[in-house]
Amino acid sequence: PVPFVKWAKGPLRGFVMEMLTGRAARERGIYNLDGMEKLVDGERPFGRALWGALCIECWFETFLDENGRNARGPR
Repeated sequence: PVPFVKWAKGPLRGFVMEMLTGRAARERGIYNLDGMEKLVDGERPFGRALWGALCIECWFETFLDENGRNARGPR
């Protein structure tokens, strides 16, 4: 496995926090935003909860958001 949690607490923290607590996530209204920040800070090495939350948010962005990746067409 890759050290995703280590990256999420380090060089990818800005990206992860924007995805899980940013405007789109707030407007979605389905997340406990304080819980998301605690998850980033408290996830154990090689834990899967943070990865799962990020995957769900990426799915929402890609397939449901009006300006998501799917709306922009193929890359």
